[in-house]
Amino acid sequence: PMLRVEFPLMLNKGNFVCDTPFCVVERPRDGREVPAQKWVDLSNDQWGAALLSDSKYGYSCTKNVLRMTLLRSSYDPDRYPDQGLHHFRYALLPHEGDWRFGVMKEGLGFNLPLLGIETASRKDGQSPVGSFLLLEPENVFLSAVKPPEQGDGLIVRFWEAEGKTTTARLRFARPVRSAIRVDLLEDPLANVAQPGVDGNTVTVETQPHEVVSLQLKF
Repeated sequence: PMLRVEFPLMLNKGNFVCDTPFCVVERPRDGREVPAQKWVDLSNDQWGAALLSDSKYGYSCTKNVLRMTLLRSSYDPDRYPDQGLHHFRYALLPHEGDWRFGVMKEGLGFNLPLLGIETASRKDGQSPVGSFLLLEPENVFLSAVKPPEQGDGLIVRFWEAEGKTTTARLRFARPVRSAIRVDLLEDPLANVAQPGVDGNTVTVETQPHEVVSLQLKF
């Protein structure tokens, strides 16, 4: 036995789509539980609904019903699973069109809510409004901003989510001196088109569903 929450939708025909690492996968609506990360979606070309979560990863869909598994009481391999007090955070998001109409952005925001921090007022004459990094267009999403494992500079990783060839633009708060493509081990990639650098803007030709890692120096 297990505890699930389910949402019947007035949607007889549609596609059941699941968020997975750096990809979106369509799965059958046969009631079997499947893994997903931040959201699942049931929609057609006109409208649909997404089920968002920040801590649950088992979902299923039968015809027009979305389900999410909250608790399990299996015996093997753990005889005493999911004991104690549990807090669940999830949301149902109705939307126009299919999942491409903002579901990925809402799922990321639900898992990584914006934090507000009070600071002292600026006295150096600079604008209080600014952004360290702006990534465009809306079908590319940021995955990591970190120091490199070796050397100096900054590693920025993003991916294309909608299966479209895209020119990604990264706009930084200060000029970029150099930018190169690297792999997931942060080794330089030689046989690929390198990014273009123009002042504080970096452009990268990105293939459908491609994961792109850059090493930048300022």
